[in-house]
Amino acid sequence: MSIQPRSPRTALYKKLNCTALISHTTKDNLRRLLAENLNKILEESANWPALRQAIYNAALEALGQLRKHHQDWFNCNSAEIQSLLKTKHEAHKALLSCPGSPTLITSFTAAIAETQRALRTMENTWWVQKAQEIQNLADCNNTQGFYDALKALYGPRKRAIVQVRSADGSTLFKDRHEILALSV
Repeated sequence: MSIQPRSPRTALYKKLNCTALISHTTKDNLRRLLAENLNKILEESANWPALRQAIYNAALEALGQLRKHHQDWFNCNSAEIQSLLKTKHEAHKALLSCPGSPTLITSFTAAIAETQRALRTMENTWWVQKAQEIQNLADCNNTQGFYDALKALYGPRKRAIVQVRSADGSTLFKDRHEILALSV
């Protein structure tokens, strides 16, 4: 029996926001940062990993990291949510600094209640708007748009095959054809 040593994992690079290249100022900033970083690299060493890292760092600084945008209710209200959470965290910090104060306890519980109330109303209004949008698509007989909206809302369908054990429990059938052969 031979045990293979694990290969070292390479660092995963974050995806870049390439849509920012539409702006001319971003393009100019990227060109400037690339020139600066490449001049530093050419002075120090000329190996490929250093070159790759210099280009990536310049692009990351100029373009920024790509933010995933899922269709969800909290993406539409992120600024409002951040302000609510900030007030709640400030009330919590104040409570932790003086835990016995009844006024701080009531202000913290009020901040929690206000945050929950606001978040629930935001979520509810978002769901109502999405339901109206999907209903309008259904009323207009736009089936393609209807199913696209449903897929965007709930995500793609997952087609997983449920694994089945044999009658004695010794064998686990994972393949679709093996499972269908059991029923015959």
